[in-house]
Amino acid sequence: MTDPKMDQLVTLARLRKLHEETKLARLTARRRQLEAEIAALRTSCPEPLKLDEFVFSGGWERARLWCDAQILARNSELASLRAEISDQMPASNRANARFEIARELKDRKT
Repeated sequence: MTDPKMDQLVTLARLRKLHEETKLARLTARRRQLEAEIAALRTSCPEPLKLDEFVFSGGWERARLWCDAQILARNSELASLRAEISDQMPASNRANARFEIARELKDRKT
């Protein structure tokens, strides 16, 4: 017969583990999305054609500056997201370890 308090402890540890893993997965998905957006912006930046009217009117410089500003903004967001991910990793690892310990203790008691 299993102890109801031990079952509850294991359930709570499992829920906490799932919460931390979900949070980490959400952050990782956002990081991948930002990296893809940055790559798309880098490839979409216009290249000047020497005799193009767009270049002479200054449109190319404005378009290039806009792309560069977007890339810088996303790089800044990506840096803060990477810091948040590195802060989240230990919490996720601790939750996983707590779950494993609680499960082992439950298995010993039965």
